[in-house]
Amino acid sequence: MGKSSSVKFSRILGIEVVGTIDETSVPNQFPKGQTIASLMGGMGWAYNKSYAEYVLLPNQRIYLIQTQLS
Repeated sequence: MGKSSSVKFSRILGIEVVGTIDETSVPNQFPKGQTIASLMGGMGWAYNKSYAEYVLLPNQRIYLIQTQLS
């Protein structure tokens, strides 16, 4: 019914994300093309769209990862 005071609709769900950085406010720390992950920490509530094509997150919620997976 959408009765949460912190959630505004329309809403794209998701509480975790893995991808690559497309734009950055701190290129020395998080360079474009770097593979990253983020989870929980307000995602799905305070931060929208982890199941979307693009996600906007605070830098402190981004974790650099290395993987051979595509």
